Amino acid sequence: MDYDMPRRPRPRPNKPVQGGSVPLVYPVEVSCPYCGESFSTVVDGWGGSQTCVEDCAVCCRPVLLTLDIDANGTLQALHIAREDD
Repeated sequence: MDYDMPRRPRPRPNKPVQGGSVPLVYPVEVSCPYCGESFSTVVDGWGGSQTCVEDCAVCCRPVLLTLDIDANGTLQALHIAREDD
């Protein structure tokens, strides 16, 4: 049986992708605490406040991203730190 998979919307910089009234993912620009270079990534608003690790796209070192997500799934703050801090 052939069928087309639904396409997920691609995130636009600084605008959350909406799933009903709750954001699914937020595209963010991260400045690496090791090399200082910027890279883009997306963070998930469904899991609530959390800490995750994202490797720098330039130097490949692990960057800790701490997300402050409110009860509505809105990204309130993003804290960036070195893994060895």
